[in-house]
Amino acid sequence: MRSEMSQDVTFDGKTVLLVEDELFLAEKISGQLETLGVATVLTAVDLAEAESHVRVEQIDLALLDVNLPDGETTIDLGLALSRDAVPVVYFSGVSAPEVEGLSRSFEFLEKPLSVPRLKASMQRAILRAPALSPRAPKKMAGQEARQ
Repeated sequence: MRSEMSQDVTFDGKTVLLVEDELFLAEKISGQLETLGVATVLTAVDLAEAESHVRVEQIDLALLDVNLPDGETTIDLGLALSRDAVPVVYFSGVSAPEVEGLSRSFEFLEKPLSVPRLKASMQRAILRAPALSPRAPKKMAGQEARQ
């Protein structure tokens, strides 16, 4: 079986949506992403700002802090992006049942983030994302065939 990581995945020219409510951490992670060669980092501190970026920009990958202030989470945003074949990496500094579920279906990182772990998770998310697109039409075709 061939290793997914044998493919050389780079981030050159990529636009990454980063959702992190703590400005200091957002700046630090943005710097880490730039170190990895990401061309554009669109930073959002809340869901409204993140959704605004999604409406206006072409997002190549999303890096989402699960828990935001006032009880907001990025879970639904990440699910919507993944349905559009955008690779998603969730991250969090706390353990919670919803986080455990995410870690089974998506790339997930615990804070603090390091460049090597960030790079590896982003690469796996990108390699996995193309598999999302072909599955959706097949399910649709199967449902239509039963009707």
